[in-house]
Amino acid sequence: MVQRNFEKSGSSGWLGIIITGIIFGVYHLSPFSLIPLIALGIFFGYIVYHSNSIIVAVIVHFFNNTVAILAAYFKIDDDMVGTITAGKMTIPVIMANFIVFTVVLAFSIVAFHFSVKPKEGEG
Repeated sequence: MVQRNFEKSGSSGWLGIIITGIIFGVYHLSPFSLIPLIALGIFFGYIVYHSNSIIVAVIVHFFNNTVAILAAYFKIDDDMVGTITAGKMTIPVIMANFIVFTVVLAFSIVAFHFSVKPKEGEG
């Protein structure tokens, strides 16, 4: 609703995507995950904008949550991407999480971008 209102007001589509992504991140009330949640929110907004459907973003969000639940259920090692207690947060673990998250997000954006038709008026 927020994103569509920005689009209807004549603002840039990217402005709506970014603001909606920030709201998505803040809404989760997780200060330690704020930046990745904002990035996910922006990605979901990008999906909604280019697919012209919230259903696609809902499916991707469901898939993301399913992966997180499975990771917690199978108790993925601390050396892998997964849940880590605060005392075990080392720089290499943080960087590994960041790199994996960035690669997966970048691949998802590229794959999604080439799988949908551009909106009317776009290249």
